[in-house]
Amino acid sequence: VSRLSIPAPIFDFGSVNEGQVVEAIFPIQNSGNANLEIKKIQVACGCTAAVVDSPVIAPGAQGSLKVSFNTEGFHGQKVKTL
Repeated sequence: VSRLSIPAPIFDFGSVNEGQVVEAIFPIQNSGNANLEIKKIQVACGCTAAVVDSPVIAPGAQGSLKVSFNTEGFHGQKVKTL
Protein backbone atom coordinates (compact mmCIF):
# COMPACT_ATOMS: atom_id res chain seq x y z
CA VAL A 1 0.00 0.00 0.00
CA SER A 2 1.34 3.45 -0.90
CA ARG A 3 0.96 6.30 1.56
CA LEU A 4 1.34 10.01 0.71
CA SER A 5 2.92 12.13 3.45
CA ILE A 6 3.40 15.89 3.26
CA PRO A 7 5.50 16.90 6.28
CA ALA A 8 4.67 20.63 5.99
CA PRO A 9 1.30 20.90 4.18
CA ILE A 10 0.77 24.65 4.84
CA PHE A 11 2.81 27.55 3.47
CA ASP A 12 2.36 31.23 4.31
CA PHE A 13 3.56 33.56 1.54
CA GLY A 14 3.23 36.52 3.88
CA SER A 15 2.51 39.93 2.35
CA VAL A 16 3.04 40.23 -1.41
CA ASN A 17 2.15 42.84 -3.99
CA GLU A 18 -0.98 42.29 -6.08
CA GLY A 19 -0.04 40.92 -9.50
CA GLN A 20 2.96 38.97 -8.22
CA VAL A 21 3.26 35.23 -8.92
CA VAL A 22 4.51 33.45 -5.81
CA GLU A 23 5.81 29.89 -5.59
CA ALA A 24 6.44 27.27 -2.93
CA ILE A 25 7.89 23.78 -3.08
CA PHE A 26 6.40 21.11 -0.84
CA PRO A 27 8.34 17.90 -0.15
CA ILE A 28 6.15 14.83 -0.55
CA GLN A 29 6.99 11.34 0.67
CA ASN A 30 5.77 7.83 0.05
CA SER A 31 5.77 6.30 3.52
CA GLY A 32 4.09 3.12 2.26
CA ASN A 33 5.50 -0.10 0.84
CA ALA A 34 4.28 0.22 -2.80
CA ASN A 35 4.82 2.77 -5.54
CA LEU A 36 2.80 5.96 -5.12
CA GLU A 37 1.34 7.10 -8.45
CA ILE A 38 0.12 10.71 -8.64
CA LYS A 39 -2.42 10.87 -11.46
CA LYS A 40 -4.10 14.22 -10.82
CA ILE A 41 -3.67 17.33 -8.69
CA GLN A 42 -6.81 19.37 -8.24
CA VAL A 43 -6.25 23.08 -7.58
CA ALA A 44 -8.66 25.56 -6.01
CA CYS A 45 -8.93 27.84 -9.06
CA GLY A 46 -7.21 28.95 -12.26
CA CYS A 47 -4.98 31.31 -10.28
CA THR A 48 -3.23 28.33 -8.67
CA ALA A 49 -1.04 25.73 -10.42
CA ALA A 50 0.78 22.65 -9.16
CA VAL A 51 3.37 20.39 -10.77
CA VAL A 52 4.87 17.24 -9.26
CA ASP A 53 8.51 16.48 -10.14
CA SER A 54 7.76 12.79 -10.72
CA PRO A 55 4.37 11.08 -11.13
CA VAL A 56 5.67 7.90 -9.43
CA ILE A 57 7.39 7.87 -6.05
CA ALA A 58 8.95 4.63 -4.85
CA PRO A 59 8.38 3.31 -1.32
CA GLY A 60 10.43 5.34 1.17
CA ALA A 61 11.36 7.91 -1.50
CA GLN A 62 10.66 11.61 -1.64
CA GLY A 63 9.54 13.95 -4.42
CA SER A 64 8.39 17.53 -4.58
CA LEU A 65 5.30 19.49 -5.50
CA LYS A 66 5.86 22.97 -6.95
CA VAL A 67 2.90 25.28 -6.36
CA SER A 68 2.36 28.76 -7.80
CA PHE A 69 -0.30 31.37 -7.09
CA ASN A 70 -0.95 34.35 -9.37
CA THR A 71 -2.13 37.23 -7.18
CA GLU A 72 -3.44 39.30 -10.13
CA GLY A 73 -6.80 40.76 -9.10
CA PHE A 74 -6.59 39.63 -5.46
CA HIS A 75 -6.47 41.93 -2.44
CA GLY A 76 -6.29 41.06 1.24
CA GLN A 77 -5.72 37.69 2.86
CA LYS A 78 -6.37 34.61 0.70
CA VAL A 79 -6.33 30.88 1.37
CA LYS A 80 -5.89 28.46 -1.53
CA THR A 81 -5.97 24.67 -1.42
CA LEU A 82 -4.99 21.75 -3.63
